[in-house]
Amino acid sequence: AYSVRPKLEIKAKQLTNQESFFGPSPQIFVGSKGYPRVRAGPSAVLFPDETDVNLVNNPSEWRNLSLDEIIELRFGLVRGMKPMEVKPKATSIDEKIASQLQEIALSTNPVDVEGKLSGGIALRPKIDPIAQPFGPSAEISKFKVIDNPKIPPLVERTLSDELSSTEQLKILQEGGLDVYYLQNAFSSGAFGKYEERKVVPTRWSITAVDDTMGKILLAKIRDFPSVNQIMAFRGGLYGNYFTILMFPGAWLYENFEAWASNSIYTLGTKGFLSLDSEGFDAQRRYKGRGTYASQAGGYYAARLAILEHLVSIRKQATVVSIREITPEYVVPAGVWVVREAARTALSQQPTVFSSKDEVLKWLETVLIRPVNDFLIKSHLLGQQSLEAFFF
Repeated sequence: AYSVRPKLEIKAKQLTNQESFFGPSPQIFVGSKGYPRVRAGPSAVLFPDETDVNLVNNPSEWRNLSLDEIIELRFGLVRGMKPMEVKPKATSIDEKIASQLQEIALSTNPVDVEGKLSGGIALRPKIDPIAQPFGPSAEISKFKVIDNPKIPPLVERTLSDELSSTEQLKILQEGGLDVYYLQNAFSSGAFGKYEERKVVPTRWSITAVDDTMGKILLAKIRDFPSVNQIMAFRGGLYGNYFTILMFPGAWLYENFEAWASNSIYTLGTKGFLSLDSEGFDAQRRYKGRGTYASQAGGYYAARLAILEHLVSIRKQATVVSIREITPEYVVPAGVWVVREAARTALSQQPTVFSSKDEVLKWLETVLIRPVNDFLIKSHLLGQQSLEAFFF
């Protein structure tokens, strides 16, 4: 468990004696418990005078912060929670809540919100392997946006059209909208054809957007030429180390997660190793997985980072991605860590090899876990030759 800092305790206790709250809201939170009736609301910054409000919901800018600093930043958010149906009926109170949530989520700047508390502050910060950390929660009877949201014209035009959510995400992705903005916006229920729109729990929204954006990029790399050399990228964040291998060939993807002993989910064990993959069925090679990955959100977050890189260099490749999680990663902070760790690795200068044998010898010097553990499971590293999967 992660301890709550005294400053947060003091502020939260002050709020428990109040009947209302006020503060800038950079994002919304939608729970999944009880679906399709969930608890949702704005996340207000507890210490606006002491916090860079624009940084609170921008993980792409967190790489120079320590994990402690990030958690402290995020624990300064109080989640306002109010029950609602994910598919509100017209003119209902739930529809008004959904409309307010959309104003917050679609705005590119934090908007001021005020509301009435219907109970005390629950000083139980939310730590989740998918979502970013959140601070305490508070039951609210009502809230409203009292600021003017800044919604990009492209977003207003796109979401006002009768398009599928995938078509809308494609337009906004190509228009330069950030993945973290799109995940928050998608959660608000603003996407899709009007009769299909519904509020989406935060943790589901994150993976859905990662997966959809990844599939959009997969369709793009289909017509790109292959990389012409074997490359290895290595780097990471907060005890999450990525080794990403790119071989000449058509898109194939293997993603390993190797949890070291005595890491956050392996205390008292020898650790564990998992593998998910896609692309081996040639008919759906560029359509993504047909089933949900056992590695859950981490699989799609890492894949998105890799596909972003391939699109940026206008190439495709056969890819083996190895994520090693060490005891340095002391608390699960969300799949943004996976996404940003993979991006960090891919931002480094690659090591180039002339053969797979050279790669395997190099892996023996950089991986924490024995290379043979990966060879036993891998169809790509373990076979005699990768040529069977080339163009």
